[in-house]
Amino acid sequence: MDDSKVLLVDESEIDVNKEYVSEYKDKAIYSESSDMFEDISHEIKIVINHIPDNLSTLEKIRWIYINLGKLFSYDFRVANDTNLLYNKNTDIDKPVNRYQTCIQITDILNDILNNIDGVKSKKIARKLDNLRGRYEHDHVANEVTFTQDGEEMKIMLDLTLDLYFIQSGCKTKHFGYDSSPDVYYDIIPQVDNLEMDKKLGFITDERDYTDHMIEDLSTAIHNANLEKLNPKDAIDTNLLLINKLVKTFQGYHEGKQYLNMLFSKLLHADYREFNLYNYNDDKVNLKTIYKIDLNGAEKWVIYSNKLGLISTDLDKIEDMLGSGWTTNSGTLKEIIRNKNNTESSKRI
Repeated sequence: MDDSKVLLVDESEIDVNKEYVSEYKDKAIYSESSDMFEDISHEIKIVINHIPDNLSTLEKIRWIYINLGKLFSYDFRVANDTNLLYNKNTDIDKPVNRYQTCIQITDILNDILNNIDGVKSKKIARKLDNLRGRYEHDHVANEVTFTQDGEEMKIMLDLTLDLYFIQSGCKTKHFGYDSSPDVYYDIIPQVDNLEMDKKLGFITDERDYTDHMIEDLSTAIHNANLEKLNPKDAIDTNLLLINKLVKTFQGYHEGKQYLNMLFSKLLHADYREFNLYNYNDDKVNLKTIYKIDLNGAEKWVIYSNKLGLISTDLDKIEDMLGSGWTTNSGTLKEIIRNKNNTESSKRI
């Protein structure tokens, strides 16, 4: 079964193709000196040195959390080289890679928060319920204690899981909003986050949460009466509307998470995804092909975190596979073979 899924070591919300994993692990692409290194140490220092005045302790924590969340990207290579869990620098006085795992993101957030008066932050291990038992290492997050309005608070922060929400402009889902069966944590209501985000300038009259835009677009798609269109036009119209909210991302991981969220909420058709990858020296490029089906009609699109969604077809996909791109999906290869066999039969 080439389309079975395995989860990343410390991530619960995005899958990678198993055969892609087995091929990918044999490549020499894990060095921190590789092309997958972008130093963000200077940007981290800008965040630290520009915390606004007259903020409460919780507001300072959120300022740091949101701005760090704009900088990091999950290093999906860890799925196949667990050395990446440990062999990364977290000292911001030295170059710090944009691409990190939950361990480094948690450590860096710890170091910064522990320099705020009255704040104590430590790393904690989590078992994520929807990992379905497919993991080798605990996921880690931050446990943060501080005093707010005379009361001691203890909250859990999981910046790794919030990266794609932050970078897409959505509400955070893991800022003081997670609990544990073993430890009591205070919960920060979303209404409080909204008030803080307005004060900190993350939300303005001109810039709302993307969640609300998704809700509005869902209504627009419903009002488009797609069921009255022929299947091909329905798919095209649906994708045209979804594309209004497709964004570009620094990291592939966050971009694909966001797109899959859009599809789950807004795409009124079935779809399958296939990974394509391309090796260039010690760098790996990853793209995802989506096959969208509705009542016998089908459409192919390719996702790039830099370009968004682009319409494609089997001929173009076959051209990619003949020019350096690879897939381990037997299903996609079979679809292409069947297309070629059908075309050959027509020529006979």
